[in-house]
Amino acid sequence: MSMELLQRKICEKRTPALVSLDLTPALLPPSVWSGGSVADLAAAYESWGRTILDALADSIPAVKFHPVWFERLGSRGLDVVRDLCAYAQSLGYYVLLETGRSDHPAAAELSAATYFGPLSAQNEPWEQPWPIHGLSIGGYTGSDGVKPYLAHCKTLNKSIFVQARTADKSAREVQDLISGDRVVHTAMADLAVRWSVGMEDGSGFSRVGVALCPRSADAAAELRRRYERLFFLIPGRTVHGSSFKDMTRLFDKYGHGAVMEITSGLLDAWERHPTDPAGALQLAGERLRDELARHVKVM
Repeated sequence: MSMELLQRKICEKRTPALVSLDLTPALLPPSVWSGGSVADLAAAYESWGRTILDALADSIPAVKFHPVWFERLGSRGLDVVRDLCAYAQSLGYYVLLETGRSDHPAAAELSAATYFGPLSAQNEPWEQPWPIHGLSIGGYTGSDGVKPYLAHCKTLNKSIFVQARTADKSAREVQDLISGDRVVHTAMADLAVRWSVGMEDGSGFSRVGVALCPRSADAAAELRRRYERLFFLIPGRTVHGSSFKDMTRLFDKYGHGAVMEITSGLLDAWERHPTDPAGALQLAGERLRDELARHVKVM
């Protein structure tokens, strides 16, 4: 039910958005962080992360964590991101963890068991699996690095988003190259279709989705037509800008089948109202919800 869960939460809030909780010291209000030890910074990350999640819980249905933003704090940072994943789940968010990993089969199997949990009681992990609903992973090693996740998706009702085309400017250097009669990122999406056979849930979409930032509005429309059963994670979008209108063509006629990642304009909202940082976050989330509603009608 994982992709079904994501779509249901989007429908409940009428907001097809996912906030990336990518914390840095510069994004912390002075009242939360003004210097100190690694332990102090880890505590500030957890405190402010919880404040963000509280403030956006009524307007944003999903959250994504990337461990790399916390790993510089060592083991303390990993404890924080895991605790924030659990807290986000308790507030009703769909929780996605981005690893970007693209491993050989044995490492991919270990990664799947670590994050999603064991497939049987006889294969107990050393620790409990991560409190997440899905993973964003790399796919450019091909099937060997992805297939170990599929059994976990099917058996444990988890989802994966395979990275096909990223939002950075250099994506065209590799991901837009011609591969036969396709470009590379559509070759990756074609693989996702192959992996998704038998993986549909109640939403009508597969538990195997793709993270894909289209090159244009026309490209977005073609991708939606070509990949009817794939759920799209649109990476790296900002809160404001004309890109919203272009990206709407990745959604189907019901406003389903895609979620837009927000990477700026929310986490720094407190700078506009430093005396009430939590209130500023809540207001920013509501404005984002209203702006998206003008472009995507979620039914």
